[in-house]
Amino acid sequence: MPMPTTTYPDPNDFLARRRKELSLSHADLAFKAGFGSSKVHASMIDMIERGKAQIPLARCRRLATALDVDPVWFTMALLWKQVPEAAEVLQGALDRLPKAG
Repeated sequence: MPMPTTTYPDPNDFLARRRKELSLSHADLAFKAGFGSSKVHASMIDMIERGKAQIPLARCRRLATALDVDPVWFTMALLWKQVPEAAEVLQGALDRLPKAG
């Protein structure tokens, strides 16, 4: 299987590390990312961090915003883990874009 041309961290590990850097509780992140504010939603964030649940692709943009990271970068990290074939296609398209600066 082709490898990404950009190195992406494991999104679950990244989410846990970044949440801690921002001093957010599981409940804070769940609320900011639009999961809701119940203990069940906070528990979902904990399960994601421990690798017991996948990050829902539908929550990518809101999670990236809540974590204050680039949504495209976060989505690509997630796609390389969950749907590598789709990530490969998108990475090829991104690599063909003119470089900024």
